[in-house]
Amino acid sequence: HFTWEAWQNLFNPTTMKNLRMVTYNGTWGDAILHPDIFKFTQHLIDTLKEVGNDRCGLEIATNGGLHDADWWKQMAELTKQFHQPWTKVIFAIDGLDDKTHQMYRRAVSWPKLMENAKAYMSVGGRAVWQWLQFDHNKHQTLDAKQMATDLNFAEFWLRGSRGERLSIQDSIKDLGKDVEAKDKTVELYQSKSVDKRVKYDDAKTGNIKYITDSKKVEKELKEVQSKYTNYKDYQENTSISCIWGNKGKINVEFNGMVHPCCFLNHYMNNFWSKNIDSSFDGGEYELMTDAYDNNWNNLNFNPLQDILAHKFYRNDLEESWGNSTTDLALPKLSVCVEHCGEGHNNISSYDVEKL
Repeated sequence: HFTWEAWQNLFNPTTMKNLRMVTYNGTWGDAILHPDIFKFTQHLIDTLKEVGNDRCGLEIATNGGLHDADWWKQMAELTKQFHQPWTKVIFAIDGLDDKTHQMYRRAVSWPKLMENAKAYMSVGGRAVWQWLQFDHNKHQTLDAKQMATDLNFAEFWLRGSRGERLSIQDSIKDLGKDVEAKDKTVELYQSKSVDKRVKYDDAKTGNIKYITDSKKVEKELKEVQSKYTNYKDYQENTSISCIWGNKGKINVEFNGMVHPCCFLNHYMNNFWSKNIDSSFDGGEYELMTDAYDNNWNNLNFNPLQDILAHKFYRNDLEESWGNSTTDLALPKLSVCVEHCGEGHNNISSYDVEKL
């Protein structure tokens, strides 16, 4: 759980004067699990008032399956104090019944989730219905959009781009080979403790197929395929356009670590060294950052303004984008190539429909 000390180092009068958006969207968990979420959120409200910032919004992305109606009404009263209409709770609802929903949102009760979303909206909370489209729920998409309208959700977010991104990543790795873009099937990690709470056998298979538009994938890849002969050529020479940096965003994790984006979080559990083909077996981030002092990017030890003034953010990361992946001081990071190289920057995250 995020500590109170780190929270105060993150949100202080210096950092909040020009802040435009705070998003609770856990890479490693759901924000509504935090026992002090109301205390932390009230601190945001108080500090924004202290610095005279009345333009900051709050987004909370959640599976919505925890707590009761009274808790969600209390959350609505808090969120109404942030700038509207930027402020919203994004409820992840991926089915129109418990069985379909739990195919992906494992062990999250659909009836409970819908009860909580209705309670949040009943006292003026602004809610978004986020729909991840898969092969198993695509037949319900239009009905889901209609239900969102009927229940007074503010927006319906259709997200089907994960499959396209995965397919593009694989296709770029196959540059120079005669391989066509195909639908992606992703095996989800199966937890025995979760499986015990999943009612439906279909939801226990963990076999989820993402929707992929092969024609769109091929269109996005055409220019890349004409410029690079193989994946190594692409790794070394592709330009990097930082998706998060271009929007002025940073990512802060539960342990207080500050990263330029959520993609870099994978280095925290050695994910890249186990799954990425790179010059240093996925360890290039550690190669770059081992030269820094301990805890240089941790809010439990430093205020945010000092972290962002560090040379990693001022110089080193951006300089690395022009280097080789084999550079011994500032290598181009595999994660930057994977997500912000030329083959990925035109992929939209959501189709947003206002209701």
